[in-house]
Amino acid sequence: MSGAARILIGVDPSDECDDAIALGGLLCEPLEARPRLLLAHVSGQGLLDRVDFEHLVTAGAERRLHIARTRLRPLDAETVAVASDSPAEALDHDARDCGASTIVVGSSRRTGRGRVTPGGVGESLLHAAPCAIAIAPRGFARREPNRVRRVAAAFDGSEESWRALDAAARLAAHAGGSLTVLTVLERGTSPGRPDVSERDRRRDTLDIALERIAPECRAEGRLLEGEPGPAIAAASADSDLLVLGSRGYGPLRRALLGGVSAKVLRAARCPVLIHPRGEAGSPAGSGRAGWSSVPGERAA
Repeated sequence: MSGAARILIGVDPSDECDDAIALGGLLCEPLEARPRLLLAHVSGQGLLDRVDFEHLVTAGAERRLHIARTRLRPLDAETVAVASDSPAEALDHDARDCGASTIVVGSSRRTGRGRVTPGGVGESLLHAAPCAIAIAPRGFARREPNRVRRVAAAFDGSEESWRALDAAARLAAHAGGSLTVLTVLERGTSPGRPDVSERDRRRDTLDIALERIAPECRAEGRLLEGEPGPAIAAASADSDLLVLGSRGYGPLRRALLGGVSAKVLRAARCPVLIHPRGEAGSPAGSGRAGWSSVPGERAA
């Protein structure tokens, strides 16, 4: 797999790192990608000079990366250790250097088990990562499924949600699994009663999305009701992976967290993948959603 795409996995001494390793390993098959493990040592604010610190990195990283690599056998993971004042910056730079399709990190140790909440590294990457970002729920390594079979995609008809839908369809097809398209109907001015015309529009949006998914991909739609963030997060409990689009502005090919995505991400019940922003031009008229081995490839 030397010529395969790379999935970059952040490694550190915490249990959350084990969650990232487990998720990264599961994503390698459907993305046809090779794992790359990166351990970034923070210098400790100048307590050691650069030469001594780099020696410490080499000695300390070898054992940790060996353990991580063993957990991904037989995926033939690459390993790299760097000295950096910012693990997020190290992951960002390495992702660009190796052309990674996805960066995988764990959730904050302060969140509850089974929930997704980005830690400091994840938060930094979500501002403008150079590729897709996947975040594992806390405790994921202890309950990981054997495969990513049930993929869900949040869809509202926007340009970026079309790209997320396309990526989710490709993932589901490669995994031989199923796709659930989630569209939310927000409640209207009357308490508990959404507007009828808006309900029809949302159903039409969902139908259009399903029509553009190739028949080889088993797909269904779910029309949820309520506030989009909490509704999508609650529905994610039935999935192995939830795919979200980036916000509709900012640098191209960067993962950028929007308002609804941020709320979903902090309450999701399964791993979440934030798809990077694509090139200009809606894919809505480009035919059925297809799939390839790398998130964002159709946007090229």
